[in-house]
Amino acid sequence: MVFPTVRKLVHSKIPALLSAVLLAAGCSSSTSTTSQSGDFTIGFALGLTGLIQPFDLPSMQTAQIAMDEINSKGGVLGRKLKAVSADTHSDVNQGANAGLSVMGKGAQMVVVSCDYDFGGPAASQAQAKGLVSFSVCAGSIKFGPQGVGDKAFTMGMAAAEEGSGIAEWAYNTKGFRSAFVMHQVYNAFNDESCSSFTNRWTQLAGAPSIVGKADFKDTDPSYDSQITAVRNASKAPDFIFLCSVSPGMPKMMRAIRSAGLQQPILENQSAGGDYWKSAIPDVSNVYYTDLFSINGDDPSSAINNLVRDWKTKNPQSVSVVDGHMPSGYGLIYVWSDAVKQAGSFDGAKVAKALEGFKDHQTPIGPWTYNAQFHINLTRQMRLNQIQNGKTTFVQQLRPQTLVLPSV
Repeated sequence: MVFPTVRKLVHSKIPALLSAVLLAAGCSSSTSTTSQSGDFTIGFALGLTGLIQPFDLPSMQTAQIAMDEINSKGGVLGRKLKAVSADTHSDVNQGANAGLSVMGKGAQMVVVSCDYDFGGPAASQAQAKGLVSFSVCAGSIKFGPQGVGDKAFTMGMAAAEEGSGIAEWAYNTKGFRSAFVMHQVYNAFNDESCSSFTNRWTQLAGAPSIVGKADFKDTDPSYDSQITAVRNASKAPDFIFLCSVSPGMPKMMRAIRSAGLQQPILENQSAGGDYWKSAIPDVSNVYYTDLFSINGDDPSSAINNLVRDWKTKNPQSVSVVDGHMPSGYGLIYVWSDAVKQAGSFDGAKVAKALEGFKDHQTPIGPWTYNAQFHINLTRQMRLNQIQNGKTTFVQQLRPQTLVLPSV
């Protein structure tokens, strides 16, 4: 099931918006594009329509802003950057084809969807060709040598960092001492988020402090059994930790509040943006971690300026904005810096340069990769709160102890 707000975006607004995006990227949804002599082509194999669109499309648009900036200064190693794209339609089974499609249009680096499960197939096609790939925001540590390969990197915030960090905040800052864990069975990101939270919370508060757990799917006809599990917990939990994604996330939030359960809900980055709120417009007492705050109150002035610039250039996308949006912008600069360090566009050399990044300064903050993890595990998360449907920034957050899941 897709919620009305997402369905409306997919079926009414997106055809015109997608056409504009593809034109801006120098590509067509139906015809291939041949690279001009000297250009370096970046392929975007993304969910430009469908469920992943609020994550992928804004990131592609900010990536184009970065490419335009770089091109205005002469490009990378003397070559201008050019974009081609293919729409996965947010279908996991179309990811590999989208990857092959952009490579068929000349892509020499591939940008893929904001999720290990959705973006992995296209990244695997790039890996097979010896090309570097980037996910705009996959949060699984498997996006790299553990799952895709040695040339796959992600701009995402690790689910493990979120789970560990919000557990520490709940225990140390809020003084919570009991938790109920609600896990949406869906993807690797949810699994790692719940696992890291549970392990770190248990280290802090002890195993008995997890007063209950329940699994759910967004296709479940109702969430009565999960709500009953909360009510029948060994004690009333101080909060509910929800590791989920849309459309299951707002459905479960609505079920929790409709049942009269008013405990704070702690969520991961999937609660970013406003695209899902029509399902529960006055939702309150929700706290979540995100990559950035896109409401003009981010602690980084550079991020606030980027958001304003993006809104001006992409006014039709404002309603589908998500906190991952600046990642596309940062992705282009992270990759281009590695190319410059390597002195080459060669995939193996660029990957090696990326693995050497340690607090490397970028327009979106310090960046670190290493040979083991191709995800930045040292970033400053943004903790946000939602009250009466309005999202505001609370504080930056970084776990003191990072608990990684086994993969």
